[in-house]
Amino acid sequence: MAMLVPFVGVTAEDSRRKLLLQSGAMTSTDDRRAQFDAEVRVAGLVLSRRDADLLYDMWLDWLPQRDRLRASVPAPEDEPWR
Repeated sequence: MAMLVPFVGVTAEDSRRKLLLQSGAMTSTDDRRAQFDAEVRVAGLVLSRRDADLLYDMWLDWLPQRDRLRASVPAPEDEPWR
C-alpha cells in the first residue's frame, strides 16, 4: 500500500514561506519544496509519496513559465476596468 502524504490546512508559516518564495527572497530546494507542499495542501490533494515526487518534478519544470505569466499581469491599480 502506498504511503499517503497528509495535507491538512495551511499554516501561517506556509503562507509566509510562499510569499517569500514568490518574491524571490528564498530559492533553495527545501524552500521550493515547501512552496509546492503548501500549494498541494491548498488544492486539497492527497498524494502517494511517488505521485507527490512526480508532480513536484513537473511543477519545477513549469516555474519559469508561471513567473513570466505573473510578471505580465497588470497591477490592480493599472487595470482599465477598475
